[in-house]
Amino acid sequence: MIKTDYYAKLAYMMSKARTDAKLSQKEMAVKMNVCANTIKNWEGLATVPDAVQVIMWFEALQLNIVEYFLIAFVCSNPVDEILKTTVQQLSAEHKQALYELHKIYGLDTLIVLLKIEIEVLNEK
Repeated sequence: MIKTDYYAKLAYMMSKARTDAKLSQKEMAVKMNVCANTIKNWEGLATVPDAVQVIMWFEALQLNIVEYFLIAFVCSNPVDEILKTTVQQLSAEHKQALYELHKIYGLDTLIVLLKIEIEVLNEK
């Protein structure tokens, strides 16, 4: 994955989380203790937050970063709607386990695991 694609997915993930939490960029800026332009720049790809800022973003929103990560980086293609639905059905522990496996084995392995999960869910 090239850097620009990675940054675009990161910006999408952060923006989606903020809008899901029903916060404006100004309100998010207050929560993050930064100026509103910083939020605008992060979401608009003018600048990129560091890893600590991304974690703080999700902590401020009290949202599960793992779910947003899986949806943004694994299920970002419209063809992957089934994967997205599967991710949303998983327990928090299961999502965390998949995230940890991704860190070890990479996205391709994670996609295969999710497809297996779809088959298991369909058999129920």
